[in-house]
Amino acid sequence: MTTVKETRASIDQTLDRWEAAALALAANIEATLAAVSERLQTQKEKAAEASEKLKQAIERAQQFPPEAREKIVGDLDHLKVQLALGKAEARDAVLAQKEEIGKAAQRVENLIDQVEQQVGQEIEEAIKEWVRAQQELQQELELAALRFENEQAERRAQFEAKKQEMLDNVKQFREELEEKRTAALQKGSTFASDMTASFEQMRTAFRKLAP
Repeated sequence: MTTVKETRASIDQTLDRWEAAALALAANIEATLAAVSERLQTQKEKAAEASEKLKQAIERAQQFPPEAREKIVGDLDHLKVQLALGKAEARDAVLAQKEEIGKAAQRVENLIDQVEQQVGQEIEEAIKEWVRAQQELQQELELAALRFENEQAERRAQFEAKKQEMLDNVKQFREELEEKRTAALQKGSTFASDMTASFEQMRTAFRKLAP
């Protein structure tokens, strides 16, 4: 069975993954704090739906050892509890949820990667959807925490002054993606490495606005 790490690497080699990441960054830069909180809540619900689909697929996978199946299902239920916690409307609450959701997701990932049985397309697709949803949620959590921190009175002016510069960086990143699409270069580990490095530069600039 394809490991979660391999699935994540495969997703990182797609143009759509980075286009979505760039759009999410731009949306968080421009959104009000209320909208940031709503975006985060929507992504948590999406992650919960993906977790439920994965759970159902694994429950139907009779080739899984019963003990492994029960453990994965139990950890997915625990993850869904974390995802169902109330809205996070402050930096500390966002960071607390990020930590608990991350730990719960990691337990699921570790158990999945211990299963060596060959599985069908249903589980492979469910794992891919789950990994993608978790990637997007972790990004939303990080961006939300930064936005709440940047809205503190002593940081607000600096954030507003740098806002257009960050949006211009996102635009340039998306133009780079379009060039790679046109040149049919949106596949492979080199593409993933280049996009990861470029996106991290933008995220670092956003992060540096916070103390």
